[in-house]
Amino acid sequence: MGKDPDFLRQQVLREMLQLRRQKAGLTQRQLAEILGRPQSWVCRHERGDLRMDYMELRAYLKALDVSVVSFVTALERKLSEIDDE
Repeated sequence: MGKDPDFLRQQVLREMLQLRRQKAGLTQRQLAEILGRPQSWVCRHERGDLRMDYMELRAYLKALDVSVVSFVTALERKLSEIDDE
């Protein structure tokens, strides 16, 4: 029996957020400082303990100098692979 598709979609999002942060060369603590949030906030989102709303996603990506449009386009490509399975 496979994993729940919604779980897999959330996992893809979390992995992409973490990868973008790492590509930006930032630790969770450094990103949290930029966002004015505690490090635990970044950690909990990357672990999936919290879901991110749009405004939080926008701020997160802006702090990483990542376009929301390019991120969502890449995310949709990956999610469509899950949907096609």
